[in-house]
Amino acid sequence: MAELASRQPKRKGVFSYQCKRCGATTQSPTLPGASECPNGGIHEWSKITQVGGTPYQCQKCGATIPSRTIPPPAGCPLGKYHLWKQIGGR
Repeated sequence: MAELASRQPKRKGVFSYQCKRCGATTQSPTLPGASECPNGGIHEWSKITQVGGTPYQCQKCGATIPSRTIPPPAGCPLGKYHLWKQIGGR
């Protein structure tokens, strides 16, 4: 029984994801489903950061996500890099 438990993937929390096509954001412990994207085809989700208590907003695409630390810049759908700014929180 202990051997089976050791093979189970460990959950590391909830993460913010953003669609590369339409810019939609969501939070989930696993990769969200690839449902129909309003910009055509299916969503192409990209993991941004672990969810936390401080909201950050990208000054380019407008995405707002709660994070423990400033999110990484890569992956903005309106340019190569996000330009994150803390907008409240702690």
